[in-house]
Formats: sequence, C-alpha cells, structure tokens
Amino acid sequence: MKIISIDGNQSIEIIMYHDQYYTSFSMNVSVDIKHGRFTGENIDLQFLNLHTFVRTLEMFIMDKKVIPKLEGTYDSFIEFVQIPNGNILLNFTIGDAYCGYSNTVDYSLSGSFEFSPKALNQILDACKGFLDEV
Repeated sequence: MKIISIDGNQSIEIIMYHDQYYTSFSMNVSVDIKHGRFTGENIDLQFLNLHTFVRTLEMFIMDKKVIPKLEGTYDSFIEFVQIPNGNILLNFTIGDAYCGYSNTVDYSLSGSFEFSPKALNQILDACKGFLDEV
C-alpha cells in the first residue's frame, strides 16, 4: 500500500512480509520539501490494532470526524485527519530502536502530508488485504 501526497513529493508505503512462521510489515516514508529531504524505514514492524484501524477507516470514509490511527511497534503510526480544504492529512511516525550501546537508543521520523480523499477506498482495500493475510 502506497499513499502519495497531493503534490507528489511525499509518500508512505507499507508492505507485508510473511512466511509460515512470521508476519511483519515494513513502513517507509520519503519527504521532499525542496530545502530538505527526509527518508525513514523500519523493515520489521508489527501493527497492534489493524482490525480496529480497518473498522475505524470504514467509519471515517462516511464520517470524517472519526480519526483512524494505525499503531505499530516502536511508537510507529499513521493517522488520518480531515482538514478544512477537503483533503486528508496523514500524520505519521516511523520508529525503531537499537540495543547495541550501553543504553537503548530510540530513533524516529515524524511528519505530515496531505493526500486526496479519493485514495481512501484503495487504502481500505489494501488494509483489508493485510487482514486476510495475517
């Protein structure tokens, strides 16, 4: 599943990986604001509320007052919010942690971008597909 910003300069992609023993997701983001570029990726995320997110996203398509939030490990998330111009604001954080030093070090990339509400049904279908595979 890939969500692309209105201006085409930002995107977030979630891919499911699974074998007979383990299912995980990768989430990556690319942001180009012209005077800065940011990318982040976690290749081994678990989503903690995928079923609830799908139900809330279905409600959001009809009632934009609802705020669907897909929460993952390492404080990663994506969240959709209706904004006054009719577009959807996607808020995100991609997080990870490294335990190889004397202390655990947390890393994250957070931000937001606008995308078209026309993409919501495709996003819902992709998330339902994730549920079918989990």
